[in-house]
Amino acid sequence: MKKLLRMKGLKLDAKQKQWLEENNLYVGDVHNHCGISYGYGSLERAIAFASQQLDFFSVTGHFAWPDISKYQDMAIPGDVVAYHKEGFAKLRRNWPEYMRLMNEANNKDLVSFYSYEYHSFDNGDYTVLAKELNTLLPEDPKEGEYDTRLNKIIESNDAKMTKLLAFPHHIGYKTGYRGINWKTYNEKTSPLVEILSMHGSAESYEAQLKYLHTMGPKSGNNTMRGGLNLNNHFGVMANTDHHNASPGSYGFGRTGVYSAALNREGI
Repeated sequence: MKKLLRMKGLKLDAKQKQWLEENNLYVGDVHNHCGISYGYGSLERAIAFASQQLDFFSVTGHFAWPDISKYQDMAIPGDVVAYHKEGFAKLRRNWPEYMRLMNEANNKDLVSFYSYEYHSFDNGDYTVLAKELNTLLPEDPKEGEYDTRLNKIIESNDAKMTKLLAFPHHIGYKTGYRGINWKTYNEKTSPLVEILSMHGSAESYEAQLKYLHTMGPKSGNNTMRGGLNLNNHFGVMANTDHHNASPGSYGFGRTGVYSAALNREGI
């Protein structure tokens, strides 16, 4: 991407101008889906789509839903549970090929990252973005053992130390309906929060785009403004969350990163 040397309506001092001279604005989408789990389109198509318009990207696999059967009042039909579980198993089967293709996609003009997603009533949904290539999926819990993997990431993970960035997305849904739970949110785990995607904008309750409501009502507390009012500290990002092998598709969210270089360390 070209350097951004002016910021409309702002007067920049010499130090700020120098910083803009030294850094480029790079654009990416690190939360979107294709047919590697449940979704549509091949991973090859997703990579080709990203290469035409993005500087960095990921394609996200649906990985787990620890509390899918936890609550009787939120009971999910058996066929829907089976659909999700088959999607999770499909991702694990496809992971070796996913690694190969994502490694091949990484080059000087396009930085690729691995990612996988947890669904959760309790915590809200999270995407886990791996800094390093060749990162393996976490092992499944033992038979009959409750899945605490997402809880452990949220409670103890330090993104800078583990090289795993876990960020909540479609945060604007009501807590308990896969929207964010600020009580379990950890800013060390999640220094970034996704506030815009195909689900809508969670910048504030009134923000455009309007929420889809596919997972329930929107909550004013579960927005960027609501989180900041609770004295949380986080940066913001946007990704498409599309499910049709089209990372970066127009109008549904992209993330901008200022960096001196387009490489893994810089991004």
